[in-house]
Amino acid sequence: MSAPNIDYQTTLSNVQAVNPLKVFKPNAGGQLKAAKSQAHELIVGGGNNSGKSILGVVKGAWHTIPEKDTDGRYTGKTIHPYMDLRVPDTGVAGWFSSYSSDVQRDTLRPIVDKYLGPYILHREYVDGCYRRLIFDGVRQNSEISFKWQSQKKESYAGAKKNWVCMDEPHEKNIYREIRTRLFKSGGYMWICLTPVIDED
Repeated sequence: MSAPNIDYQTTLSNVQAVNPLKVFKPNAGGQLKAAKSQAHELIVGGGNNSGKSILGVVKGAWHTIPEKDTDGRYTGKTIHPYMDLRVPDTGVAGWFSSYSSDVQRDTLRPIVDKYLGPYILHREYVDGCYRRLIFDGVRQNSEISFKWQSQKKESYAGAKKNWVCMDEPHEKNIYREIRTRLFKSGGYMWICLTPVIDED
């Protein structure tokens, strides 16, 4: 019996083409509880390299990417596996906020590229950092913008947001400014941080 004729190059390409967002499964325990949480404000705590930032990005994707049925038509909902979220007619508007542009470029952007990359329609950059990403909506496109604390509180003013993900703790005044962006939409906020002893 001869060995099967396998096209290893094609097989490798198919493996590499796997969509990380579609195969993502939260780790049992805290990460799964945070993934399933329907709380409007959520703190996801854990040590370095425990998957906090990955979960933060994935939750952003779940709140933004529109679901399609088997015929490729939009259902009007997002792909969130644990919540029944509708995509607003105006599209979804979200923020990823980190400490600095360097952190966004070096830590957050590779995770965003991995999990959201297949869905990005348009990218806007500032000095190698993401500024804004555009995605399919249902009636209008959705967008995710990027903020960092070194821009100061004033840069966090603006229109309402449907969700905000904060990577690591934020200053009180920025945290409050972010919260006000969620009042009108009844939006969601999650903070992914390494627990520290801090009065704030």
